[in-house]
Amino acid sequence: MMNYEEIDQYRIIDYMIAVGGDVAVDDIIAFSGAEKLRVYPLIFKMKLDGVITITETNMWGAPTKIRL
Repeated sequence: MMNYEEIDQYRIIDYMIAVGGDVAVDDIIAFSGAEKLRVYPLIFKMKLDGVITITETNMWGAPTKIRL
C-alpha cells in the first residue's frame, strides 16, 4: 500500500531544495504537487522531526515561510 503522507513529504522537500532558502508555504501548496490538505500537517510534523525551520508566521501562528 502507498503511503501518501510520505510521498507528499518528499514532494515538499524536493520543491524546497529546488527553490532554496526561505520558501513560502503558499508556493508549496501551489507548486510542489503535494495534496493541499496535507501540507500544513506535514509542515508541523517536519518541524517536530527537525527537518525544517519555520521562519515566518502570520498573526494566528500559521507558518508562512519555512526553510530546510
